[in-house]
Amino acid sequence: MLYRTKSLKGLALIIAVLTLFFSFSGVAFAASEEARLDEEINFMKQVMLYIKENYSENLNIDDLIKGAYQGIFEVLDPYSTYYSKDAFDNFVQSVSGEYSGIGVTVTTKDNQCVVVAPMPDSPAYKAGILAGDIIVEVNGSDVSSKTSDHIVTLLKGEPKTKVTVGVKRQGITEILRFELTRDIIKIDSVSYEMKDKSIAYIRILSFDSNTGDEFKEALQKARKENAKALIIDIRDNGGGYINTALEVAEQIVPEGPMMHFEKQGEITDTYYSFSPQIDLPVAVLVNSGTASASEILAGAIQDSKSGVIIGTKTFGKGSAQQSLDLANGDGMKLTIAHFLTPNKNKIHGIGITPDIIVENKNNAQYENLAAEIQQFVPMIEKVKPGLHDTGLNVYGAQQRLKFLGYTDIQPTGIFDEKTFEAVKNFQKSQGLYSYGILDFTTKDRLSEAVIKYVEATDKDMQLEKALEILSDK
Repeated sequence: MLYRTKSLKGLALIIAVLTLFFSFSGVAFAASEEARLDEEINFMKQVMLYIKENYSENLNIDDLIKGAYQGIFEVLDPYSTYYSKDAFDNFVQSVSGEYSGIGVTVTTKDNQCVVVAPMPDSPAYKAGILAGDIIVEVNGSDVSSKTSDHIVTLLKGEPKTKVTVGVKRQGITEILRFELTRDIIKIDSVSYEMKDKSIAYIRILSFDSNTGDEFKEALQKARKENAKALIIDIRDNGGGYINTALEVAEQIVPEGPMMHFEKQGEITDTYYSFSPQIDLPVAVLVNSGTASASEILAGAIQDSKSGVIIGTKTFGKGSAQQSLDLANGDGMKLTIAHFLTPNKNKIHGIGITPDIIVENKNNAQYENLAAEIQQFVPMIEKVKPGLHDTGLNVYGAQQRLKFLGYTDIQPTGIFDEKTFEAVKNFQKSQGLYSYGILDFTTKDRLSEAVIKYVEATDKDMQLEKALEILSDK
C-alpha cells in the first residue's frame, strides 16, 4: 500500500466496520458546552423518570435510554445510525461475511429505503429488482416508515424461505411485488476474463478486504495473456472499504492525488498515488448502482484521465462512515467525512457523470418489448400504399414506426400526412429512396428494424461501447 495522506492524523478509511471499544469520558468539549451538556442530561433524566412513572404502559428504563441515544442520530444524516446489539450484529454480518437473504445493497434517501444495487445472480437480481427501487412492503406489511436497517433485518432469513417484497419504481404508479426465495449471499469480489482475445475484462462486485490483491492478480493474468486494453466493470457495486478502492486506484492512476477527505467544510486529508499510470487503455463501466467506494475509483480515473468512464450517472454517495462497537453492547455508524475527487469535485448527492453516456435496458424491458411486437399486425397485403390509402399494411407500418420512436404516429390504418413524412424519414435513415411509398423493401426494413431494436435491448450496450472504443486503440 503506497498511498499516503498529507496529514498525520492516520484517519481510518473504512466504510464498513471498524470495531472500537470506548467510553465518552475522553471526549473534549469547551467548558461552557460541557456545563450545558451536564445540565441537559440531568433534565433528560427527570423527563425519563416522569415518563416511566406516568406513561400508560409499563416501561423499561433501558428502552428509554436507548430511545434517547437513537434520538441523537435522528438529527444527523441518513447514514449515521444507532444500533441495538442484535441489529449491529446483523449489520456487521451483512458487510463482512456471508448471510442468507435476497441480495440487495440498500441505503436511506429522503427517508426511504432505496436499493443501491441488486447483487449479481442473487434472488433479487434474478427477480428483476432494480437500482433505485424503493422498498415499501415486506410480506404484505407497510415498511415505508421503517429504517433501512429494520427492513434489512426483515429481508434476511433462513435459506429457502420465502419473502415477498413490494417496491415503488419510477414511472410506475402501482407497487411491484416480488416473491423471492432467500439464499446464501456470498460474493467473490473480483472476476476476470478476456474479451475479443485481446481486451481484459475485470469486474469488481464490492470492495472487500482482499479486493486490492484480487485485482492485482487479475491484472497480472491479463498481462500474461498479452491484453492490449482493460475494461473495469463497477456497475451495481455499492461500495465497501475505501482502503481497497484506493489500492485498486493506485494500480491505474499516475502519481498525484486520488481522493480528498472533507470534514466540516475543510479538506483534512489527501490520498496520493505514487505509482506510474497503467500502460493499457482503460474503460470503466458505471451505472446508477455504482456507489460510495466505487465512485472514488471512478472519480480518480476520470480526473486523472487514466481511462474513459462509460455508462450512466453514478448513485452519489460520497460520504464515509465509521462503525463502532460500543461499550454498552450496542453499536453505531457515524458519518465522519465526505470524499471529493482529485479535482475536488463533490460526489455526495451528485454522482459522477460518465465521459460517454450509454443506457442499458433491463430484462423486464426486453420482455415487455418482445411481447409488444407480438401484437403487431402482419404486413402481408400485396399492395404498395401511399398517401390517403388505407389497409392492414398501413396499420402495421404505423405500429412499427411508433415503436421505433416516430411519436407523432397513431395507428389508424389511414395513410395520413404524418405517416407519409415518417415513412420518408425512415426510408432516408435506411439509405432507401425517400419517396413516402410503403413498398415491399420499406416494409421488410421496418420489420427488421423492430427486431434489431428489441435484440439491442437484450445486449449490454455499455460493454459493447467499451469494446468498440478500446478496439480502436
